[in-house]
Amino acid sequence: MLATGYRADLTKVPYLAGVLGKVKAARGFPVLDDALQTSLGGLYITGFSATQDFGPFFGFVKGSPAAATLIVRDLLSRN
Repeated sequence: MLATGYRADLTKVPYLAGVLGKVKAARGFPVLDDALQTSLGGLYITGFSATQDFGPFFGFVKGSPAAATLIVRDLLSRN
């Protein structure tokens, strides 16, 4: 993961092709809110693709508990 040249490019993910217009990808990265949710309600993006908005910590497995906490809090707040 310390190599250079890695980019998030959601256009290369075939099953997201139908929603990319709604995701508003910026330089290949999705635009995320404070809970890792895209502009398409209910679609959360974690891992390396979240690093532009949340920083490099979220690109590693160690960031998974923090990402899960943000998403679960958002989902629970909808009730």
